[in-house]
Amino acid sequence: MKFIVTSLWLALVAISFAAPKFAVVRVTDIYRDLPSTAALQKKVVAERDAIMDNERAEQLRAIISVLQSMQVQLDAKKEDMESPDAKNW
Repeated sequence: MKFIVTSLWLALVAISFAAPKFAVVRVTDIYRDLPSTAALQKKVVAERDAIMDNERAEQLRAIISVLQSMQVQLDAKKEDMESPDAKNW
């Protein structure tokens, strides 16, 4: 009886230390290597470049830049008003 319990225990220990058997599949790697994916990627890049070279895109970037500078100025004013040195109305 003791022999059976010992052998079962050793078998369980051996199984628990065995490396798990599973595989990792990187689907993005598989799709990236497909010819249709490469062709679609080239098309997307060409369309994106055409959009970025558009005059309206340039105007949009200029407007965003102005808005960002205004946000910095607004944040500075807000910090000045919240500082302990600010005059209370």
